[in-house]
Amino acid sequence: MKTESEKLDHYFEQVKDNLEVYAAPCQRLIILHVSKGSKPRKDISRDITYAVGKLKKLFDGCKVSFRNKVLFMYLINVLPKLEEKYNKEVAIQDATDELLNLTIGKTVQQIKAMIEMLKANGFAKKYKKCG
Repeated sequence: MKTESEKLDHYFEQVKDNLEVYAAPCQRLIILHVSKGSKPRKDISRDITYAVGKLKKLFDGCKVSFRNKVLFMYLINVLPKLEEKYNKEVAIQDATDELLNLTIGKTVQQIKAMIEMLKANGFAKKYKKCG
């Protein structure tokens, strides 16, 4: 028989494996439904409903307190880093989209002029070239 710590670690790894394909906001939603023992609304993605069912099945036969301890470990130890990374990626994508929207209908020369204007006004970082 495994010790309580080994059992926690085993289930923790299983939760990580099951959630790794989902974006951080979806992971939080999945954990919320599993910890409450609730079913996702019908308008929620089938993928999320599937993940909730899979995690509930993982914890079949476990005490609710044990299940919640494992999920809490995930919420504290894994999810904050994933959310930070996710938020950075979203911010970069938003900034890229905004920049691309500014260039719609512009010629290459107009885009180069915009970049030069940004550089001249100190908005662009000056990087040293390698070499």
